[in-house]
Amino acid sequence: MRKVAGMLFLGLALGLAPVMAFGAANESTVTQTGDLNSAIVSQTGTENKAFITEVGDENSATQTQSGTGVTNTATISQFGDGNTAEQNQINGNLNDAKIFQGIDPISGNLNSALQTQDGGEKNSAKITQYGDANKAEQKQVNGLMNSVEILQDSRGTADGLNDAYQEQDETYPGATLNSAYIEQVGEKNVAKQYQDGKSNIGNIFQTGNGNSATQDQYGEQNQATITQTGDNNSATQHQAGVQNVDTITQNGWNNIAQQDQLGGPNYGVITQTGGFNEAYQLHQNGMDNHATITQTGGANYAKQNQDCAVSTEAVITQDGTFNVAYQTQFEAVGTHAFLTQSGCCNESHQYQSGMAHTSIVTQTGANNYANVVQNN
Repeated sequence: MRKVAGMLFLGLALGLAPVMAFGAANESTVTQTGDLNSAIVSQTGTENKAFITEVGDENSATQTQSGTGVTNTATISQFGDGNTAEQNQINGNLNDAKIFQGIDPISGNLNSALQTQDGGEKNSAKITQYGDANKAEQKQVNGLMNSVEILQDSRGTADGLNDAYQEQDETYPGATLNSAYIEQVGEKNVAKQYQDGKSNIGNIFQTGNGNSATQDQYGEQNQATITQTGDNNSATQHQAGVQNVDTITQNGWNNIAQQDQLGGPNYGVITQTGGFNEAYQLHQNGMDNHATITQTGGANYAKQNQDCAVSTEAVITQDGTFNVAYQTQFEAVGTHAFLTQSGCCNESHQYQSGMAHTSIVTQTGANNYANVVQNN
């Protein structure tokens, strides 16, 4: 056992652990157990702390902290073989970054994690990886009091291979209080989050295999949530504006859902249970618009457009198979469209333009067709 430049490491001398520290009150501790592990730490500033623990073989960890300092903390913990972790905190002010790959005594192998925090003030980033071959990347470029977190668990799967990416690319000082969270349980899931603005919240929950989820949020006080349970589901959310709320819930397999919202506040909900359903809510452009799609069964298709609309409501409910539904509200104010389909192979089209229209269509059985046009 020997100390090298403020670091402690155990195991073979094959481990590489250089450290550089400049300024007052810097602290760095590296603990290595195994063969061919690598740890590099660079700190510039005041009161920075960096801790690296590597248990296994051929793990690699890199930590960089520079700037004004003030209680920066970076922690990397690796249990297993062939894991790679990198942390970069450029400016200080209470930044905190943690990476956990594997957990004692359960190892994880070939995981990759990257964290970058560029701005200052109370940023927090956390990556936790269980299982094998997971990949996670987090970036917080400029901001104040931002928070991101990724949890990946591929234990018990054949391949692992979950992929998660988070980016909050705000312009300080206007960007504050953005929050992003990704949780992946299973294998081959892909999740991506992009946020730029103030007080946006994004959450993605994936349980199963081969699911894909993407969230883009620009503006202020937007909220987006995707929950996927099953296999090979796809969900996409795009929001630009103020106080938009989007929710997608998928329980089944091979479902597709997409939501686009502009302006605000607008509200969109898609719920899919079954397989091969498709739901699209596009161009929700305006304010105080509500759009809801609920699909139960298989191979149903639903699409809703609310364009240049104010205080409109559109609801589609499908229970069965091969039902098709379209609803459009264009330059509408105070209009309401409700469509319910139960059975097989039904089709309905509703179009509203103008003010204060209400349309209700209910189809039960098979091969029914409805077409409604309202304008003034």
